[in-house]
Amino acid sequence: MTAGLKAVLYPDTVVTPAIAVDLSLSRSRYWFNRVTASNGSGVNSNIDQRLDLMQYQVAVEASHVFTLQDADGKADDKAGLVALSAKASSSSLTAASSGGAYSQI
Repeated sequence: MTAGLKAVLYPDTVVTPAIAVDLSLSRSRYWFNRVTASNGSGVNSNIDQRLDLMQYQVAVEASHVFTLQDADGKADDKAGLVALSAKASSSSLTAASSGGAYSQI
């Protein structure tokens, strides 16, 4: 599942750049029921695990459109700042144990 929202806080003018905020949320869930060795040894293990991934992203964007003298079109130059946070956790569905990891980028 992915959801997002973008809003222009201040429009682009001849003098000042446009300012926008972009928010997004992404969530994924995976279930695993078997692990197999990749070296061909024939080792198999039945498991009952779930992996949850959640990601938040916030971006503040500043952009301004410049008209080039040598070309017929316009070029869009942008600069901005992005903050990203991701969390991954795994859970055993048959036991009361659970593990997790948190990562901030």
